Amino acid sequence: MKLSAYKEFIKERLGLLKASTLFSFQKDTAYWADNWGSVLSTTFYTLSMLVFINVLYSNVQTIVGYTKNDMLLFFLIGQIAFYTTWAISAQNMQEFVQDVNRGDLDLILTKPFPALFYITFKRVRLFSNLFRDGVPPTLAIVIAIDWSQFNFSLVTVGVAVLLMLLGQICMHVLQFISVIPVIWLGESRSIFKLFFDIDSYAGKLIPLEGFNGYFRIVFGIFIPVMISASFPTSVLLNKSEPIYLLVWAVTVTGAALYIRNWVWRIAVRNYTSASS
Repeated sequence: MKLSAYKEFIKERLGLLKASTLFSFQKDTAYWADNWGSVLSTTFYTLSMLVFINVLYSNVQTIVGYTKNDMLLFFLIGQIAFYTTWAISAQNMQEFVQDVNRGDLDLILTKPFPALFYITFKRVRLFSNLFRDGVPPTLAIVIAIDWSQFNFSLVTVGVAVLLMLLGQICMHVLQFISVIPVIWLGESRSIFKLFFDIDSYAGKLIPLEGFNGYFRIVFGIFIPVMISASFPTSVLLNKSEPIYLLVWAVTVTGAALYIRNWVWRIAVRNYTSASS
């Protein structure tokens, strides 16, 4: 790829990201009553989980080698991963199903811009889903953690951040694969919900050390929901080798992106306009 073509490639996608983010912000700030209701809902859920963790550890010192403070850190990373996925990927994938059913995908495919990139980042809800809904409850978890008990190193923090980013990509691919059957079936929201529930429970509620070898393969390779939260937490707590998990995550993410592009090409070839 020539330098000029590469610059145009980046410029086009940055322009789409800027437009998507701005439009999402304007839309999300239009209804303040709904905003407050959403904040209260997510905060109540987080406070309920904090109470549950305290009750869970009232009679035991550790669970699968995790102290209460360790579990709070895992809960924090899981919440950050959840809100990031919800803000950037999950709702766009749900809207993709609607686009196919309404025939809006016809218009997207005929426009002179990268269709797959646009579908992925059609709405970037940084304000509503990440800052408005995510920051208040996340601060509650941050306050509940005793940070003096941890001894993080620059290496483990850096690897943990990379693992979280790779985990976000893997989660997007899983969500994309869960909704793409709409091209053939006309509906796929139930499949999406199944994958979303698997991530919510296997990826955000059970630490890496809570899985045996077989389940680590299933949820770390074939349905890689552990990468975004379980892997970073295990690295930060020095329970796993950072480079080993990083190589694992990079390999799985690379394969996932290849599969996504391959599935997208097949889907476009088999797409029949809803208006035809």
